[in-house]
Amino acid sequence: MKPLLRAGLSIGYINEQSIKGTRVIDIYIDRTLDEQEFQRIYHDYVAGYGYMPLQLDYGQPVIRLIKINTRKRRKLQLFLLSITSITVFLTGLALSPSIFDAIIYTACFLGALALHEFGHMLASRKYKVIIDGPFFIPAPPAQLGFIGTLGAVISMKTLPPNRRSLAIIGLAGPLLGFTAAIVIGLVGVYMSSLISVEQAARLIQAKQAAELSFIPLALQILIAIRGVPQGYTIMLHPLAFASFIVFIVTFLNLLPIGQLDGGHVIRSLTSPRTHNIISYLVIAGVLLTGSVLLGIGQESLGYYYSFLGFILIIFKLIFGRGIHPGPANQLSIKKPWWILPIYIALLLLSMPIA
Repeated sequence: MKPLLRAGLSIGYINEQSIKGTRVIDIYIDRTLDEQEFQRIYHDYVAGYGYMPLQLDYGQPVIRLIKINTRKRRKLQLFLLSITSITVFLTGLALSPSIFDAIIYTACFLGALALHEFGHMLASRKYKVIIDGPFFIPAPPAQLGFIGTLGAVISMKTLPPNRRSLAIIGLAGPLLGFTAAIVIGLVGVYMSSLISVEQAARLIQAKQAAELSFIPLALQILIAIRGVPQGYTIMLHPLAFASFIVFIVTFLNLLPIGQLDGGHVIRSLTSPRTHNIISYLVIAGVLLTGSVLLGIGQESLGYYYSFLGFILIIFKLIFGRGIHPGPANQLSIKKPWWILPIYIALLLLSMPIA
């Protein structure tokens, strides 16, 4: 109780219980803590006592202390990283003319994903949020029709202390991952070959190349900076293709659904109910976009958004049925509206367009 007493609080009723095997202590206090007071208490309890505090309102202010599970899963991390490295390397072999190029592809691609997760980790450390990970997720390589990975995730063992920290932790990952994709994409675009449209058609007909019917806006801008003469097209270098995938993963993560990165950002600005409504509206919008694109003959992009919509439905049903918990300070009022323009810019720049 020392952190509460140091804050000058009067402690009333105390209720201790076990919820799903986790020790929980509810402490009724005489007044609501402001943002800075709660953040100090949050740091004290997390770092010094191994408990995560929540500030709630049950007719009077309550500090709920929840025992933190600090168990790390290092062996699982290393196992998943090893498998993902293999599947991404195999994808690199399918895209690259040599083993050396495949190694460079693998290093850059996994490096961009790692930077994404490092952004979350760096922001989490700043706000004393305890996390586990990152966990890389392997998937079938290009030889089996996929890209070798579904990205990577971290697991937050404690909720961020307030709305501002929730927003920054949510956006820090996509921001660093996007920056890495810009650098890799710029190098990759300038290493890409310019070939005539006729030559490209012959390569596609011979199944020695495939046409990308949609490209994220940021990559289109990089290609425009490089410049493509009339009558020519660009054959993307594996590094440029790696940036293509990172932009796609960034776009997916930025969608404001459940506990995706975009979900954290939007939840920092809204109530649980509004956040949930926005999630359903976004899923409906993605499905509608796919239907409209199919209706106007944009088949590849239409199928992409339709498929993405169904994936989001599955994600919502499995991982997002409950409400987003928000920050540890459930009474946090200050909303970080300044982050919204940055969030929208990243979302638009990583969006796949025809």
